[in-house]
Amino acid sequence: YESALIDKQGQRIPVEFIVRTMLRNGERMRMTIVRDIRDRIAAQARIHHLAHHDGLTGLPNRKAFMDRLEELMAADGTHLALLFIDLDHFKRVNDSLGHLAGDTLLRTVAARIVASLRTTDTVARFGGDEFLVLLPGMSGSDQQRRAVEEVAHKLLAAIEAPLIADGRPISVSPSIGIALHPGDGHTPAELIKHADSAMYHAKA
Repeated sequence: YESALIDKQGQRIPVEFIVRTMLRNGERMRMTIVRDIRDRIAAQARIHHLAHHDGLTGLPNRKAFMDRLEELMAADGTHLALLFIDLDHFKRVNDSLGHLAGDTLLRTVAARIVASLRTTDTVARFGGDEFLVLLPGMSGSDQQRRAVEEVAHKLLAAIEAPLIADGRPISVSPSIGIALHPGDGHTPAELIKHADSAMYHAKA
């Protein structure tokens, strides 16, 4: 069984106790082996992180985002906003400057999006140059709609700011589509489809 020990410095060490019973000279004896399992727990945590996060940006991946969205939408009376972000002409960056510059741009964009949001918001890399942002507590009232639009404008400004990659300034402009729950969809698929359509409308 697993438990924990405290070392001289007061730090908690996860351990596994392996108990064996044996006979020796006709006497039943118990042997206990204590195994340090810090490496195993760290490896398990690493596997869990990789299963739920994007390897390039460190953001939650599509599966983790969908799990969070489904959880929120399943609760009664939930109001939220979903922002679908697509980087315009990102392929040109990869084609002209190479994939390393493209990767730098994606990591920078991810960090800027996170820095522009509340700690209660969720951002994920949905795939390629697409990001999804989840804003809980956003109803369909005019005041809340304006608040969502302000977040979108803040993200536009943050993402568009140039950055230096491989000694050269590069920048991209994003297109952002907005969908509100429950008004624009009652399932995650419906909400994402609506935000995706709004994003393409913004791109046109």
